[in-house]
Amino acid sequence: MRDGKIIDHIDVVLENCEVITLPANVVGSMHFDIVTDKVYVNNYLGTLTSRRSVIIDDLQLHILAKGNKTIEQVWKPKNTMTIFDRFLEFPDIVYLDVYYADTSMDEYEVVWEDLTSGGENNKLQSTKITDAGDCIITISRINADT
Repeated sequence: MRDGKIIDHIDVVLENCEVITLPANVVGSMHFDIVTDKVYVNNYLGTLTSRRSVIIDDLQLHILAKGNKTIEQVWKPKNTMTIFDRFLEFPDIVYLDVYYADTSMDEYEVVWEDLTSGGENNKLQSTKITDAGDCIITISRINADT
């Protein structure tokens, strides 16, 4: 995160490449620890490219109740569910892309431990709905086995 920059929206990128966009006005708070930076260098079709990835842990994302919109299920077109139900049912957040008002962006990769043999769910992710109807998503190695 960049000090003093105004956030426009956060894209929550899921394991199946689905993206849920959260406008800044529905995010109550977000905090995390940066664990490490990784640099990936690949030769793709004869072009050598690099990508920096910032790995984060101990994430807590607080989404206000007004952000619980209905979305279409990517894997079942014409079927819908709410954003909060999607997070409750499938613990599969992979990245958070933070977009700023000046159009710059920071990408954060969350820590991941497979919950299932297929690798599509993260056992480090938990989601709860508060009495006020807000959604709290936590992704953390801290107390993961308790």
